[in-house]
Amino acid sequence: MTRELPRPLFQMATRAWHVSIGWKMSMSIPDLCRVTEEDDLYFYGSWVVGMGAFGVKFPKETTRDLTEAEAEKLSRASFRMTNGLAWSYTKDELLNSTPGESR
Repeated sequence: MTRELPRPLFQMATRAWHVSIGWKMSMSIPDLCRVTEEDDLYFYGSWVVGMGAFGVKFPKETTRDLTEAEAEKLSRASFRMTNGLAWSYTKDELLNSTPGESR
């Protein structure tokens, strides 16, 4: 059973699977993901960059906090969907809290 996190967490992940269709959605290098739920083995959320897929599960063993340098770099980026919707994140949002706070 999954538990909703008190607030979304930003993490860097390499391995992932789409929850409803079971597709492997792994990356060769860590990429930004936003997680909103967890269980003992997985975080659940979406890729933010790259594939941008929703409904994804990320193994905790291959998911980690962002480094200061990664958060700084990504805080200067803008993200855009194909429909034109755009957004960005601050460094503080990206560094938010550690997953350990929610467990």
